[in-house]
Amino acid sequence: MKQRAGIFWLIGLLVGLLAGMPVQAEEASDEDPGDRIYRSRGADGAPVFSDRPPQDGRPVEQRRTPRATNVVPAPSSPRPPPAGASPPSTPRADETERLDYYQRLAITSPEHEATLRHPVEPVPVTYELEPGLLPGHQVRLLRNGEPEAQMALDWPHRGAHELVVEVRDAEGKVLKRSAPVTVFVHRPSALLRPGASRGGNDTE
Repeated sequence: MKQRAGIFWLIGLLVGLLAGMPVQAEEASDEDPGDRIYRSRGADGAPVFSDRPPQDGRPVEQRRTPRATNVVPAPSSPRPPPAGASPPSTPRADETERLDYYQRLAITSPEHEATLRHPVEPVPVTYELEPGLLPGHQVRLLRNGEPEAQMALDWPHRGAHELVVEVRDAEGKVLKRSAPVTVFVHRPSALLRPGASRGGNDTE
């Protein structure tokens, strides 16, 4: 009877040890020896840091190093437009036909009340237009109310000239007109065009 009782006691002890082994293994897995730093003092008294405990039995201070975690932020996706909002698009045809579509049209050169002294080459006329010119629309230069063939003054005669720039649609309707700019042309003679002689009878 005593021998059988001893066998049962030994079996119960083994079962208890086996039952406790997974718990110990799990607890041990949470503490990686590589996460520990041992601090001791060398023979000269200077502090010595190592990831292994000293073998000579010196007093040691044990610390755990925090585990580094790599966090990669997820790529940000474009935000959807608010409810009811439509993406930007090109102006509709009915919008481009409105007289208030072009916000600004102004002559930038020549300046108002500028004096042009005996111009031989065509004098270019520049302007600023906001928004930019749309397909199918055209810009035209008027000198004293008459359209010019190009955006330049080709051999203007002596005197004052009123310049106006306007934007027209495909049907010829005026959508925007600049403020008038007046320039003054000085010439020795109204008859002296390129190639004309002083004794000729050429007129403008």
